[in-house]
Amino acid sequence: MPEAVIDTLRGQAVSAGRRETGGILIGYYRNGEAIITEVTSPPPDSKSGWFRFERGTRGVKSYLEEKWAADPREFYLGEWHSHPTQQARPSSTDHRQMQQISNDPDIDCSQPILIVVAGQAKPLPEFSVGVYDGASDVPAVLKQQTDLAHRGSDYGS
Repeated sequence: MPEAVIDTLRGQAVSAGRRETGGILIGYYRNGEAIITEVTSPPPDSKSGWFRFERGTRGVKSYLEEKWAADPREFYLGEWHSHPTQQARPSSTDHRQMQQISNDPDIDCSQPILIVVAGQAKPLPEFSVGVYDGASDVPAVLKQQTDLAHRGSDYGS
């Protein structure tokens, strides 16, 4: 992820305060590696609270169609949301939703990525990155880090 994407994640999580927020991940694959080029703000019909975030859908399809038609072509890679007062670990609800996404032929993303950002009050929020494969309700890969700017600090799972 470019530094600008990391800054956007951090900024959106902090500006949401104690309410969860989120959006989608956009990018492409190169040599089998996901390259996240953009994280969106929550669509206007999203619902959030202290312990929940339901990403809306208004405008998402048309925005993704624009990205698909652009040069270079980019597309949906997954989801992100914040856990401002909790750990940067996906909840059981998060796991189920990502499994549903990975198995949904209309979404056409068999290995969606989920980024969870936590600790909005800290200057360096924690985050986790999970890759789901549709076969299990837990991520095939889950990495957790304490600072988005220091991506080499991998704590595993």
